[in-house]
Amino acid sequence: MKKYILFFFILSLTLSESVFTQGWFEQPTGLSAGAALYGVWFVNANTGFISGGASSFRVIKKTTDGGNTWANSYFETDPATFYSIQFINETTGFVCGYESEVYRTTNAGANWNMIYTGANGIFSGEFLDYNTGIISGYNYNGSNIHKTTNAGASWTTLNTPLAGQHFLFQVFFRNANTAFLSSSSYTTSVPDILRTSNGGANWSFVYTGTASQVTFKIADINSDTMIAVGQAGNILRTYNSGLNWSNSTFGSYNLNNITMLNNSLAYAVGQNVIIKTTNTGNNWNIQHTPSSNL
Repeated sequence: MKKYILFFFILSLTLSESVFTQGWFEQPTGLSAGAALYGVWFVNANTGFISGGASSFRVIKKTTDGGNTWANSYFETDPATFYSIQFINETTGFVCGYESEVYRTTNAGANWNMIYTGANGIFSGEFLDYNTGIISGYNYNGSNIHKTTNAGASWTTLNTPLAGQHFLFQVFFRNANTAFLSSSSYTTSVPDILRTSNGGANWSFVYTGTASQVTFKIADINSDTMIAVGQAGNILRTYNSGLNWSNSTFGSYNLNNITMLNNSLAYAVGQNVIIKTTNTGNNWNIQHTPSSNL
């Protein structure tokens, strides 16, 4: 499964700190060259976590000074890279791993305990609270989406109408009932976005694209508007809570992640680029062109 890592959100680390134009500057993490960081989550302005790994280790790092310095929160000499990381408050968080594992901390990263292990890689986890969460990953056939409502004590497999092998990049909750799943066919690279309105019991297709439109991440700000980004500058928008999506592109950059700060302002990052919109994605401007894949 290591070849599948190429589809994901790679951050090549340059261990130097130099100030760039337009307010972006690198923050050294102390990780060796060749390490990749896939997840980042800040619980307040100063305290945040990053997750990733390399061919010989996996790691979670924590900062308490806004990213100026980082210390290991978890380190293991295992190549099973950690992917997405999420905190639901300042002490409780979850991280998903390459070897189909989910870990939880309840003491702000001092300790991490496994709450799920399975057969296929887990790329994304979305937790509404301590008890309820959905995880997704590589789907050989059938479904690799699992849900817990009892804090990980047991997990239920959720079936989707996807047929064949798929990368299930992200599961994204809007509320307890409504969630979205971004996926791409392993054989054809055709992307889909699926939607559930009953907590994952049933899923329906709301978008199907072409092979050049692989969609990685979806973001919103608790309104009817959502923006998704993906491969080859692919940008999708919806104004009716994900029932319909329109497609546009920004250059040929592979866009790996997006954050919306309000209904108008969003940032997206990807292959050698950081872009910004102030009008809900109608127009985008390049903020910075780093030499690494964010």
